[in-house]
Amino acid sequence: MKLIISLSKATAIVLVLVVILSLAACRQPKEASVDPTDAPKPTETVTQPTEEPTEAPAKTAADFSSCGTVIARLVPGEGENDVHYRFTGYSEDVICYLPYRFFVGEGKIYIHDEPSSVLVYDTETGECTRLAVLPEDMDWPPFAVLGDLVVFLGRMYDMSSGETVRLSGGFTEKLSSFMYVSDGKVFSVSSRSAGKGYYRKELDIEGRSWSDPETIVDISGRDEDGSPIFAFAEGVPFVPFRHWDGLYLGDGPDGSHYFLDRSGAALADGETGVSISKYDASGTLAAYTILPYDRLDLFPDNPNEDIVLGGDGCVYLMADFPNEVVIYRIEL
Repeated sequence: MKLIISLSKATAIVLVLVVILSLAACRQPKEASVDPTDAPKPTETVTQPTEEPTEAPAKTAADFSSCGTVIARLVPGEGENDVHYRFTGYSEDVICYLPYRFFVGEGKIYIHDEPSSVLVYDTETGECTRLAVLPEDMDWPPFAVLGDLVVFLGRMYDMSSGETVRLSGGFTEKLSSFMYVSDGKVFSVSSRSAGKGYYRKELDIEGRSWSDPETIVDISGRDEDGSPIFAFAEGVPFVPFRHWDGLYLGDGPDGSHYFLDRSGAALADGETGVSISKYDASGTLAAYTILPYDRLDLFPDNPNEDIVLGGDGCVYLMADFPNEVVIYRIEL
């Protein structure tokens, strides 16, 4: 009997120890299981290959058929309202009255084809009229049209009132190269005044006077063989063609610069011809197109073409062919 009691006590003690050990095990923290794919990875430094700076590809010319539009074809004639060709040869007694200068504004084309007048062609109706706005002693002066005003170097003609007023402070006729209209303003540009470069004056319409000249394009720079080259302003890259190979046409409302380029500097490899170029305000070539004819196609013995920048930011080209005067609008 005593043996049975002792065994019961021993069994009870063993059970108590098992419970105590189980409770102790419950108090120990469990280790989190780690997925090997979630383990942090060492940071890798990836070295990108250094790319050599690439030279910007040469621009190709915009096809003239896509940017150039014929806005007028005029057949020369002898009538008052015909465009006049007056060429028979050079001598002391013969004066060449070929269409020499022109301007485009407000849907009309103004062609200086006589010493004392300009022909006005309406692009909408196709009608021609003539304005007697020039004295006969003026030698093919540059002019511009803004609204009803026909502006010359020393006078301004109001087509609505017929009034002519004098202007002061302009370039002399022999020094002024051309005029252009931009952002509702009239500018006169000279390339032959004192110094080296293109000089520009702005017209004060109300004050009837021209401003003091400012340098707009500098040509004091020289290339390797000493030829003068264009530069827009201090810090702006040079335009890569020689002074006598190019003609500055003016600045557009957005600050773009327009040139006639005969040097071929703007052309891509394999292209040839005379081009009209547009440079952005920083002096970078933005666009150009090649004229669709050769100068030998123009009027024999005295090939003439005139190019102006219109107030709408388009370039206009007048070409005198043997049997017609053709005016193009060029949008670059």
